Amino acid sequence: MDKGGPGRLQYGLPKGEYKPFQDQVQQRPSMKDIMVMVSERDSAFLERNLALSEKKAVLAQRDMAVFERDAAIAERDFAIKERDRVMAHLQLLENITDGDTE
Repeated sequence: MDKGGPGRLQYGLPKGEYKPFQDQVQQRPSMKDIMVMVSERDSAFLERNLALSEKKAVLAQRDMAVFERDAAIAERDFAIKERDRVMAHLQLLENITDGDTE
């Protein structure tokens, strides 16, 4: 039996030199290449996570600033309402005392 393969005679190659589809065979990456690819992927993933964490920190700081601003506005509004209440009370007392003198 001819061990060169069925296509050896078709291409006119001597026995033993025929390697079918050699140019089409993909070389598998070595373990080292695989580890490098995994390492690069993990590094990119960690960099992405770091960037997202930094973005979250900036957003949290902004949210805190907005919260503090809203708290200051609420305190101001409360002080204004309290002042108005006291002024109304004083006006009422003034009206009462003015009525007594007449």
